[in-house]
Amino acid sequence: MGPMATEVPVGLYVHIPFCVKKCHYCDFACYAGQERHLDAYLAALETELGHYPRGLPIRTLYFGGGTPSILSPEQLERLVRAIEAHFAPVPDLERTIEINPGTGGPALWSKLRELGFTRLSLGVQSLDDRLLAAIGRDHTAEDVHRTLAAIREAGHDDVSLDLIYALPGQSLHDWERTVDQALALQPCHFSVYGLILEERTAFGVWHRQGRLALAPEDLEVTMGDLVAERFAEAGYERYEISSWAEPGHEALHNRIYWRNEPYIGLGTGAHSYWRGRRYENPRGIGTYLADPTPRWPQQEPLTRRVEQEETAFLALRMTREGLLRRVYGERFGEEVEETFPGVLEGLVEQGLVEDDGEGYRLSSRGIWLSNEVFARFLGG
Repeated sequence: MGPMATEVPVGLYVHIPFCVKKCHYCDFACYAGQERHLDAYLAALETELGHYPRGLPIRTLYFGGGTPSILSPEQLERLVRAIEAHFAPVPDLERTIEINPGTGGPALWSKLRELGFTRLSLGVQSLDDRLLAAIGRDHTAEDVHRTLAAIREAGHDDVSLDLIYALPGQSLHDWERTVDQALALQPCHFSVYGLILEERTAFGVWHRQGRLALAPEDLEVTMGDLVAERFAEAGYERYEISSWAEPGHEALHNRIYWRNEPYIGLGTGAHSYWRGRRYENPRGIGTYLADPTPRWPQQEPLTRRVEQEETAFLALRMTREGLLRRVYGERFGEEVEETFPGVLEGLVEQGLVEDDGEGYRLSSRGIWLSNEVFARFLGG
């Protein structure tokens, strides 16, 4: 498959699809009550990674889910060692794992230290027990406090919290309280999303049956503005539409996605962008166990035009860095304005994008209308 010296280092995502309970809003390839397949699944991951070139350099390692923190310390070690033996981790590899409050324990936290995990991402979503129950989470606010205290006690300082707003039945006051309580926990990083209704979820079904009232759009906007204001006051910088960090604590793995750089996803339903192709693994644990072979050779390489479109709009998701003229020019050998004549100028004129000479960024209004902005780059 060619010499590794010339291969661009990739981000590596590993999907652990097992959950104690499936949340009402979740559309990921995650499955409850399937833990009996865990060891077979880990073996399948090892088979899948073996299809990639030995010695391929990796620059980030991200365990997502599902609930990666239901792995035992031994299972996690086996998987990490298999990855390290096959790929070539760069020095100072960013290693992230998602943790569900109330799972894991002292042995796992110390194993994570031993294996060099540098970022722990806690799926908090809300700090209101009533809302946690309403969205199908299997933990309480107390579990969040307890888990966070335990992982810090074990020496993990770089912690990120996930939050969701515009939940059914959530008032502005409820959200304000969660934001204040989350800030009091002083993590290094936040990922914050407005609820998205996905068809294949419990919430999607209930909404179609008229059994679920969603937050009105103006309330969702007010909630989003509130979090942006509070986080800025507390010293967090917004570096991507849904991501805030203390300076120096931005997630490198996520920036690989927004810079449209190569990454490989292992596991059921995982997505990859490697050697100019986008592809995904089939969903379903049984399907994946039957054939954990990556589907990349069957995919057509992306056309130059599609790569340009994706590079432009993904860069605009980065609210601080944005779409840089120099970076785009070096990648494609032409100015971004040549590729998309009139598009960026039009967006600037409408006040959706700002031009500071070095490149383009979404304005605060553009952040709210980002899907409309991104659509301007597609299919030209």
